[in-house]
Amino acid sequence: MYQRIRTTRTRREPRLRPVRLRPSRVQPVSWAEAALVIAGSWLVTGVVYAAVSAVFDEPGFPVAVVVVSVLAQWHWERRDWPAALAASLAGAITLFALLDKLRPEMGLFVGEALATGFAATAAVLVFTLVTRRRARR
Repeated sequence: MYQRIRTTRTRREPRLRPVRLRPSRVQPVSWAEAALVIAGSWLVTGVVYAAVSAVFDEPGFPVAVVVVSVLAQWHWERRDWPAALAASLAGAITLFALLDKLRPEMGLFVGEALATGFAATAAVLVFTLVTRRRARR
């Protein structure tokens, strides 16, 4: 007679997989989203300019702080650090280049508000271009 021998199988330990801290693919920013963010940046610039200029005679540089915080939140949600770095460099270069040109001609506060709007536009465009380029790879 044959006797069935039971073997005890040991359970395999599940293999540990590496955890990805970020998505495997970069999600490109659509041109419609970029246009919406640019329009929102100009809207925030205009609203802050109007509100602060109504209260203060020469308020300083509050427009840039509000716009930069809004854009930083948007960049944080996208979590594409190379694109954010390129966008911040482009925005800073645009801002400081235009400040020297616009302040003497348009006045301190109007020049700062316009330079901030153009810098936000440049930053969003660079961010969009870099994410789209990186997504193609």
